[in-house]
Amino acid sequence: MRNCNRFVVLMLAVLGLASCATETSPSAAPPGDTATNKAPASAPLADNLIAATAGGTAAFRSDENGNVVHIQSGMTCPPTNAAGNVALERLFIFPNSPPGDDVGCDYVMAPTEDLPGGRVSLYATRNRGMSAADYLAASVGQIVAFHGTAQSSKVPVLTVKGLGPIEGQGFVIAMNGQRMKSGVWVTVVGDWLVKIRATYPLIDSADNPAMAIRADVIAAMWIVQPAFSIQKAAQD
Repeated sequence: MRNCNRFVVLMLAVLGLASCATETSPSAAPPGDTATNKAPASAPLADNLIAATAGGTAAFRSDENGNVVHIQSGMTCPPTNAAGNVALERLFIFPNSPPGDDVGCDYVMAPTEDLPGGRVSLYATRNRGMSAADYLAASVGQIVAFHGTAQSSKVPVLTVKGLGPIEGQGFVIAMNGQRMKSGVWVTVVGDWLVKIRATYPLIDSADNPAMAIRADVIAAMWIVQPAFSIQKAAQD
């Protein structure tokens, strides 16, 4: 992991996640390993979300564990995480590409004693020759264009065995009169661009350094699970 210090290493160890310059595993991602987050076989939430999405069945299906699966890439969107404070709320199919070539899964995170809550979106976009750095630059450009007063802010970036380079950038933005931290992380997996966008209340590191670091680290880890699910689908 880049942009780390010894306190971050300690926090990661406490969380049981990873440490700077070490490997992390697919099961460390916030939504959790699908094997440990099983829903009823009928997958009612997944099926309802797919049905509520225009053209949903052309791009998504549910699996036996209640996950939403992107048909074209294999990206898996679990309905929740092990702690139960994260919930899959809606799916996106973007019309600017052929059906299924540009999609997203949107999560809401309830606040807990240790985390501020917020939103996270996972995206899978068919790659037309972009590098992770190029994709990050394009994503950052969109954020800056939409949030004209966005201020650059550091975020942790993982180095994960088995994945290519992960690129990330953070911002402080204003939403509904509140200062928010918003981070974007991207990587390339086979023929797919994978992106995470996480937005959550900005925590003053002077007031609560542990929560500020924890929020940034867990946001950064969201990219692991969708990236590995796409990789696994390509190998099956």
